[in-house]
Amino acid sequence: MIKKSIFLLLSVIASSSFAANTPAPVPSDACHFLSKMPFIKTPSTYKPYSEGSEDYTCGTPYFEIETPNSGDTLNNNIAYYVSGDETKTKKLMLMLNMNNQDPDAVKIARSYFINGSFEIMKKMFPTSPGKVARIVGSLTDGKYGEYAVDGWKVSSEKKVWPTGRGYELRFTVTPD
Repeated sequence: MIKKSIFLLLSVIASSSFAANTPAPVPSDACHFLSKMPFIKTPSTYKPYSEGSEDYTCGTPYFEIETPNSGDTLNNNIAYYVSGDETKTKKLMLMLNMNNQDPDAVKIARSYFINGSFEIMKKMFPTSPGKVARIVGSLTDGKYGEYAVDGWKVSSEKKVWPTGRGYELRFTVTPD
């Protein structure tokens, strides 16, 4: 009888429907998730998107990722954004613009993107290191997709620009 009770208890605890949900971070904290990273500049203040708007946002200026021997090609660049309402974070996004397709430039820029994505997940999901590691592994392998982590949707995607002269990589975290 005791073994059955323990088995049932463990089954309930392990069930994904009983997984702990990570609460939304305070917007001003979320804006600074990447502040200690050397390539992320100080974010703007979390404020209404426009006068009278109920949508709030903060973001960093783009950081130019300089690559040796890039010639006349635009540098790749990266920025971080947070959006939501006055009191609740609803979206965190890291965006990498890939202008320079040189293999060395791509490798360097992707390392910034992966490190930034990892830092966001570390702050958002401190109790789910296994899931975070799997997502980082997918990013490292160049795989994009959607993942469920602690009540949030984590996604990474590649969008090729209509001009064909580059693309962007987006890493986003939104409520599930």
